Amino acid sequence: MVSAVIFDVDGTLVDSVDFHAKAWEEAFRHLGHELDFQAIRDQIGKGGDQLMPVFLPEERILFTGDLVEERCFAIVPYFPPDDTDVDGEKWIAVLDRLEGLAPEIVVPGHGSVGGSSLVREVRNYLAALRDEVRELQSAGVPVDAAVEQLDARMRSLHPDWVQPEWIGFGVRHFYEAG
Repeated sequence: MVSAVIFDVDGTLVDSVDFHAKAWEEAFRHLGHELDFQAIRDQIGKGGDQLMPVFLPEERILFTGDLVEERCFAIVPYFPPDDTDVDGEKWIAVLDRLEGLAPEIVVPGHGSVGGSSLVREVRNYLAALRDEVRELQSAGVPVDAAVEQLDARMRSLHPDWVQPEWIGFGVRHFYEAG
């Protein structure tokens, strides 16, 4: 039986800075960029989203985190009454701003690296979900019926997307937001 585990991600117990810098140096080399080891080492502590603009500003790389996930229904963390701090309108607005940056390469929170179409697909999905919720809500359709209808519709529009269990959370969020 295991009696203890040491989890040292950031080099607090074991000095892993050189290994981390070497890994970045090899990754850059794999992408065709020869960079100075010490220059990379001096930047350790920053995430990839902060390293790319330092070393490859001309590449126009955008790290989206979980705002964008490739072929994945948006994970809308809506769990009333305690966890309802998601804001679909602001999420859409942020995606509009990100798309306006005209990234060449988009690194999503999950899935394969792609282009700006990844941002647009998630934005369009969220906007369509919001708009269809509003239509059903204004027609007096109860939330549970709206979930059922939109779950089927979104699955048919995006048959190759994963995590369809999040569709209902999105519907409920936009329904509550009115």
